[in-house]
Amino acid sequence: MGNSAKEQFEDAPETWDVGICETCIEKPKYFCCSLLCGCCFAYSQRKRLLDGDMSRYVCCGGHVCGPCCGQDSCTQSLVDPCPELCLCTEVWCCFWLAISASRIMIQTQYQIANTWLETCLIWLACIASWVICIVQCFIDIPDEVDCIIDMCYCFFSACLQTQQEAEIDVRKGEEM
Repeated sequence: MGNSAKEQFEDAPETWDVGICETCIEKPKYFCCSLLCGCCFAYSQRKRLLDGDMSRYVCCGGHVCGPCCGQDSCTQSLVDPCPELCLCTEVWCCFWLAISASRIMIQTQYQIANTWLETCLIWLACIASWVICIVQCFIDIPDEVDCIIDMCYCFFSACLQTQQEAEIDVRKGEEM
């Protein structure tokens, strides 16, 4: 994994079939499902990416902890007995990492590059979460503002997952 994600995907020949801003209009069924139960949708999406072969499952797609969580690592002995439970734990406890790992898996497999808007939105979400975390150390954020922020994250995660699911449909020639 010597290349950064930016280096790996910036020259990729393909783009996402459905733009990030069109997901709720183009694929409303996926958008609603991922909005209402993002964790279940993320679980289903990863399982579909693995073609149902959970013996290929690696925590966070092997993209977060590097070699220490790869297929030949010591942690694989924890995954082998029940990869379904490990994936379930991943999508519930590390939701954003699970979405990101699935996205990287799709981008790697199909050589897909993000548009400038997708890249900006992903960075904006990351930076906003850091800023909010830091601000919360010093002041209390009103419940109303916190609720609005949470809703924005829910909508953004639904957009990402819907875009990813639509791409899987196109590439595999099927619809969930």
